[in-house]
Amino acid sequence: MEKVILLKTQLEEAARFGKRKDFRYQRLAVIFLDNFVEIQLNSLTKQKFLFDTELSKYNEKKYVEKYRRRVLTYYDELLKFSVNENIINEEQRYLLSFCHNVRNNLYHSIQEEKLFVRISLKILKDFITEKQPKWKNTSIFTSHTLSTEDPYKFKNLSSNSEDDWRYFLKKKFNFIDERTSKPSNLLRKFVLEKMSIARGNYKLLKNEFADYFPYAANWGFNEFIYYYYFKSLNLEKLKEIGEIEDLKEQNETRRLLEENYKSAWKKKRFSRIKAIENKAKSMSEFSIFKSLEIFISLSDEINLISLGLENAVKELNYQMELEEGIANDF
Repeated sequence: MEKVILLKTQLEEAARFGKRKDFRYQRLAVIFLDNFVEIQLNSLTKQKFLFDTELSKYNEKKYVEKYRRRVLTYYDELLKFSVNENIINEEQRYLLSFCHNVRNNLYHSIQEEKLFVRISLKILKDFITEKQPKWKNTSIFTSHTLSTEDPYKFKNLSSNSEDDWRYFLKKKFNFIDERTSKPSNLLRKFVLEKMSIARGNYKLLKNEFADYFPYAANWGFNEFIYYYYFKSLNLEKLKEIGEIEDLKEQNETRRLLEENYKSAWKKKRFSRIKAIENKAKSMSEFSIFKSLEIFISLSDEINLISLGLENAVKELNYQMELEEGIANDF
């Protein structure tokens, strides 16, 4: 019974944070919910291993100890095992993996993180609402004692029953307003806004950049991104190179880094913005899974274009302010 209470308390707290509009609270809600799913999958997996151990007295053991430890240690392995054992399906594995990455802050900027936290809340809320009534406390037996009373129990329902969990989720876990934009529309809007800003930045660069940097008179879309994405991509490596005391070694290390960057580069055309916009517009027609799949397939290119042009504009603005300051001194 104690585990039932702990699980319900964790979901109630997650819902309380999820209702808040502040990003810091919504992020905590994602952490709570991601942890909840991991706890449940871990427990269900241990059940599978337990039965495998019992059955192995009569049949060959299905899962060796080394594999068991790996599954119970690494989340990706836990998700793969859960798919193999039909605990979740492949689409759910993809979505849960995405949410876990959001929890671990693997994305590029605070704007993206805010968007992904909102999407993760929706994914995890829907997933738990679907699965939890069947999963319950994931124990084979649930002990009921007079000393431990479920504070969430509805008087006409048996605690930890499917109906009990459905009632609890409806009353305590229904924290997302269904009238808000669905995740596919949020992704669509995010990408279109990114590309709109990229268009504006490129227009500014074409009109102004060569006035301050004459060497770039013949630069086009590809050149701006090529030269100004390099720093973003290799930020940490460039810091390490800057700490090399031997100047000759420092220059050689940077040269090799630039050569590797150049050899892997594929020319970028302005028409890619339109192509990305068209794919983004199609997201509204799809499920969360499909729209996320499209987004993630585009995310590296979106960041490459956005950051490359954004860094070039920062350089232009810095030079404009510098020259304006010099002019004002005279």
